[in-house]
Amino acid sequence: MNVFVYDDFLKKHTKTVNNMEVLLHKLNLNGKIVYLESIRNINDLIKDEVNNGAKTIIAVGNNQTINKVLNGMMSGNNNNIALGIIPVGDNNSIASACGIRNEKEACDILLARRIEKVDVSRANNLYFLANARIKSKGTTLKIQDFSIDQTENGEINLINISTKNCSAKNILADPQDGQLNLYINNGGKKYSLLSVKELELENSRSEKLIIDESIKLDTPAKIGVSDRKINLIVGKNRKFNIN
Repeated sequence: MNVFVYDDFLKKHTKTVNNMEVLLHKLNLNGKIVYLESIRNINDLIKDEVNNGAKTIIAVGNNQTINKVLNGMMSGNNNNIALGIIPVGDNNSIASACGIRNEKEACDILLARRIEKVDVSRANNLYFLANARIKSKGTTLKIQDFSIDQTENGEINLINISTKNCSAKNILADPQDGQLNLYINNGGKKYSLLSVKELELENSRSEKLIIDESIKLDTPAKIGVSDRKINLIVGKNRKFNIN
């Protein structure tokens, strides 16, 4: 059974959603629709739907929608269900990186059901799928027994799946290798690239850490690759490497 999680802002995209629903019906991809605005606790919702037989949870919306659904799925023992994506509106760089450019293409990809088991990372108590980034200046990185202090302008990215909005968009990340790509860009050709399992970071200028291109977190933050993976439905034109 499919469960479609609709984000609040979809009421501004009525025509797109109606066309999407017609296509889903034609493809016999029917299922239950739930609305984020009516959900008190997405963790409990997903747990209940899985207990009722859900096999696929589909985030209908943008990067923030995906992150909310991801965190709900990671809250319980949901290792056998899949995460699907139907992008609507703006801020859909994660869907694009997964080879899903629009809602029509998303429906065909859901039907094909090409699943890859990918890493999920964590920043403090929140999970993320694609990346975490923060401005370089004033940021201190602590990796095992050494630290890196950033005094120049630029951006720090921790990448599981590289998106078009990421300053390291040319880095071909592998979301199955149990590592995050740490990309430190201090402008122009000045950059560093490392692979890390986990690290801690703090910014003295109160800059926010942004995860999945949508959620802002305060620092200090402990960031690392979770021991759990997730089943992700992807298109054949995904923009990341798979072993």
